[in-house]
Amino acid sequence: MFAVLALVTLAACTDYIFSGKPDIPLPDTGSPADPLPCGKVLTLLLTMSDAFVDRSVSEPLLVNAAAWLAPSDADAPRFLVLRDDNTGDENADDADYIVSVLQGAGYDTTLADEPADGVGATDIEGFDVVILSNPGDSPDDIATLDALYAYSVEGHAIVFQGDDMAHFDDPAAFDMASLTRLYYVDNGTTYGGYEIDDDAGDAYEVTVGMGHPVTTGLEGQQFRYGNDIDTTQIDSDDVVIVGMATVENTTLDQKPVIAAYEP
Repeated sequence: MFAVLALVTLAACTDYIFSGKPDIPLPDTGSPADPLPCGKVLTLLLTMSDAFVDRSVSEPLLVNAAAWLAPSDADAPRFLVLRDDNTGDENADDADYIVSVLQGAGYDTTLADEPADGVGATDIEGFDVVILSNPGDSPDDIATLDALYAYSVEGHAIVFQGDDMAHFDDPAAFDMASLTRLYYVDNGTTYGGYEIDDDAGDAYEVTVGMGHPVTTGLEGQQFRYGNDIDTTQIDSDDVVIVGMATVENTTLDQKPVIAAYEP
């Protein structure tokens, strides 16, 4: 078992400062003051419909996440599941699975396919939560990330879901840590000398943590995961890590898999 980091409450959204790795541009929100993102952000570095992720874990995890992300003042919160166009057809129906779980839980949920050149602010306007889903690859459209950044500046909630979602397709072009609060190290196909990819070779063991609404009822659950998971480091004291992974049957350090940020 691992310790869950304490959540630090900020005085204001604009107080948040991330490391801002050198030479990585941040999006232009169009505001002279360049306000920083302050909506809730949940990073799920997992394919939710993966064969190794039992439905008894993935379904309550998604439903818990929806309850935590939904604005408290919204009578009928609207969710948008945006299927990233850069999936390479790897588990491309993962977004459909997420939609079915959320709709089954009674949430107003819409599925949309990301256009080849990304989405703009008007495409996600009117939704309370946007879930960018790419189960097996990284996002590759600056327009979409710019739109989500501006969306978060407005205080809306975002989910980045998929085991390669901690980095932009060109990591030098967009700092995902500005939203996830996780610093990308590498894509995790090797970890501590072990090779994990496409359910071949070794595998990760994922442990669900405790002390956060997203993991209610799932505390301590463990499962095998045979695909790569982005290796990240915590980039802000204001993110709570509620899911970790290491190579199964080893004593290697655990790394973040589920990360929750709340201003």
